[in-house]
Amino acid sequence: MATSSASDLLGKVETTFNEYFAVKAPPLPANVKDVFSPLALVDGPQYGATYFLALAFLLAGEVLWGLAIPGLFKQTRRSWQYLFWGELLNCVYNLISFNFVSLIVGGLIGFYFLFQIRDRFTK
Repeated sequence: MATSSASDLLGKVETTFNEYFAVKAPPLPANVKDVFSPLALVDGPQYGATYFLALAFLLAGEVLWGLAIPGLFKQTRRSWQYLFWGELLNCVYNLISFNFVSLIVGGLIGFYFLFQIRDRFTK
C-alpha cells in the first residue's frame, strides 16, 4: 500500500513538473534535445555533505543516476524516471545541506532539461 501511494505522489509531482518545465517553459530545439538525451546527467554530483542524512540522499540520488546510464542511449522511460527521482533526491540533499542557491538554480536547470528531453524517452 505504501508503495502505491508513493508512486501516486511521484506521479503527481512528475505531472506538475511536466506542466511547468515542458509545457509552459520555452521548448528546446529538437537537435538540442537529441544531443542532451543520451547525456541526461545534467546536474552533476555535489560533494562535502556535513550531515549523514544529506549524505544518504546524495548517495541514493547518485545510485539512481547510475541506474539510468544503461538506458540513456536506448532512451527508455525507466531511465528517465531514474534521472527524475535522482534529481528530486539531489534537491532534498541541497535542502538538508542548506545549499539554497544550488537547490533553486540547479533544480530549475536540471528539471528544465529533464522535462525538455522527456519526450525522447518512450521505450
